[in-house]
Amino acid sequence: MVTKLGVSDALTGQGADRICAVRQEFSGVLNTEAVLMFPVQQSLQLVQMMVGDDVPLEQLGEMEQEALAEIGNILLNSVVSGVADVLKLRFEGSLPCVELGPVQDVLCAQGQMTDQVLSVQIDFAIDALQIQGYLVFLLDVASVASLKATVQQFLGTLS
Repeated sequence: MVTKLGVSDALTGQGADRICAVRQEFSGVLNTEAVLMFPVQQSLQLVQMMVGDDVPLEQLGEMEQEALAEIGNILLNSVVSGVADVLKLRFEGSLPCVELGPVQDVLCAQGQMTDQVLSVQIDFAIDALQIQGYLVFLLDVASVASLKATVQQFLGTLS
């Protein structure tokens, strides 16, 4: 667990003062909002790879948002499904939405920069393209306690 400020510092350390984020809510035993974030330029490059090099970065607009929503939906649901399978939990997810803005604005849509989050760094290496982003899980207090108990119970079954 790190703070929102720690994630913000890591992204701005990469030169990403503005990010593209895909946000999706999941509910169940744990309630979380998952936020997949990439520096804007890298997210545009990722989309360009999906739609083809013949589309200039400046012309992606609405197509970019739809493609990023789909990428985010696939990645977020894969990660959450994997966690759910391992910990034997059930989640229901909302539709993803795409945001573009300063890192702190995206992370602090709710709460404070000192709030704890569960963060995973994501590295894509596709051909010569290197893309680094973050997946952050924003958990409420009850969900943090429930996650800790569930993980401890899971670890107990391994011994």
